[in-house]
Amino acid sequence: MTPQTRSTNTISDPVGDYARRIVAGKVAAGRLIKLACERHMRDLRDAAKRGLRFDAAAALQSIQFFALLKHSKGEWAGQPLTLGPWQQFIVGSIFGWKRADGTRRFRMAYDELPRKNGKSTMAAGVGLYLAFFSGEPGAEVYTAATKRDQARIVHSEAVRMVKASAGLRKRVKVFRDNISSERTNSKYEPLGADADTLDGLHPNGVIVDDLHAHKTRDMLDVLETATGARREPLIFIITTAGVAGKATVCQDMHDYGIKLLEGQREDDTFFVFIATIDQGDDWKDEKCWAKANPNLGVSVKLDDLRRKRDKAVEMPSAQATFRQKHLNEWVQSIEVWLPDDRWMRNAKPVDDKLLGGVASYWGLDLANTLDMCALVGVWPQGKLTPMEPQEAAEKPAAGLAKPEPDKPRPVLAEWYDVKAWFWVPEEAAAERARSNRTNYRTWIEQGFITETDGETTDYDLIRTDLNKLRDTPYRIEEVAFDPHNATQLANQLVTDGFTMFQFAQTITNFNESMTTLEKLIKEGRIRHGGHPVLRWMVANVTAVRNGLGQVMASRKKSADKIDGFVALLMALARALFAKGTFRPSIDWI
Repeated sequence: MTPQTRSTNTISDPVGDYARRIVAGKVAAGRLIKLACERHMRDLRDAAKRGLRFDAAAALQSIQFFALLKHSKGEWAGQPLTLGPWQQFIVGSIFGWKRADGTRRFRMAYDELPRKNGKSTMAAGVGLYLAFFSGEPGAEVYTAATKRDQARIVHSEAVRMVKASAGLRKRVKVFRDNISSERTNSKYEPLGADADTLDGLHPNGVIVDDLHAHKTRDMLDVLETATGARREPLIFIITTAGVAGKATVCQDMHDYGIKLLEGQREDDTFFVFIATIDQGDDWKDEKCWAKANPNLGVSVKLDDLRRKRDKAVEMPSAQATFRQKHLNEWVQSIEVWLPDDRWMRNAKPVDDKLLGGVASYWGLDLANTLDMCALVGVWPQGKLTPMEPQEAAEKPAAGLAKPEPDKPRPVLAEWYDVKAWFWVPEEAAAERARSNRTNYRTWIEQGFITETDGETTDYDLIRTDLNKLRDTPYRIEEVAFDPHNATQLANQLVTDGFTMFQFAQTITNFNESMTTLEKLIKEGRIRHGGHPVLRWMVANVTAVRNGLGQVMASRKKSADKIDGFVALLMALARALFAKGTFRPSIDWI
């Protein structure tokens, strides 16, 4: 937003003007913005058949309302607020499109943009307009977020706008968490999912801030249901891109919006505006940044983006943050350890014919009996090359593993085949489905996860399955395990004839295998078959380092379950100290 933008009084149709300029290629814009503008132009031509019309006067009125507001901070503090052309398109579209009965067409607006593009300022203005200038008797408008403190960000902007305008101060009263008008019995308040109750609300307007931070869709569903008694309610969503591949309400909205823009679905009640760079664009190239940042050169400063880009180039750990927050790309994780495309370059199929009789090393992770348990086998293949140990491995527990000399020297095979198995109790699978988190059901049906009866994982079944695996041609040398949860099962497996190795979850133990795994993945020396559950877990991994530069996967900081990845690290750690006989080098399949 900038006060230097030309006055809307000189433009009869700022919404159509912007759409035509975008479609004609006169303004830098990404594919999804172009599709939004093409949708508007197409509807101007065809929507009358569906009982819709565009009221240019109503659109202009909503845009001009913002001129009553003032910037409250920054370089334009105290100056009148004028919407930029792209913001005029959003606001004018929402309030200009009407149904045959005169009510607004759009009941939900999904606006996804990077940081610093004026989302909160625009949302605060929309909230004030819905509450006090839309003609709704007894209007109730709420800014909703995961926490009330987060909701106060947009609401506080609205408070500052009112305080800065003498005209607004005459119409409404301002309190810390309430803007209200006794004359119209209307109010505008912040609302968090942490509120004692969401019952009893009858909003005609809801501003949803940072939808990507909502772990479930519960709050959105409650508020959407609560608007049912209103004549023309509006849910106005603002967000940046979220984490790719997660079953979140924001991902659902994003995907749904794209389907509408691409013509795969039809929904006249849903407005979509998504600003991001296009697939295939080089994120480092500043020529494409305007596609994601329509306010580039105004509230988004080019020098600031250059500085952050340069940091992301030098520090790969900062890359995901830059691309998500400033280019609005859906990335795997803000602190992702390994990009998904790099992992999947090693997804060649594993041929069981090449595994028979080859010494293998296994990791068993029973991190949580109430959720996923994982077993991963690693088969070192080809010529072995001695390597210098980074740290001495921890001593095996007496009676559970073969003794080893101090500071054993690790060996590196030409490549490693990897296979994985998972178990989950049926109640955990059901809870995942209820909470809209990653749904295990499809993987269970496809045979990638074994579902066990009851609320907790059946360790007896895991023991049975492990013995069945040993009855195959697999040559299982050792099974590494975390003694925190699996000592009893480990002792039972010892009686079954397995060699068990206690593997404490320390950074010293994990450092060797994690750094080696990264090297093997980079060089294409892992073959894992693309197992979807293991792939998802690798995408969840966040790495942590200590003062010595040692690295391990963090359960606490990672995005979701990583049990299979931990099992893989334990198995690889033992394989690095292998003493078995390996196959000679063979070509990749």
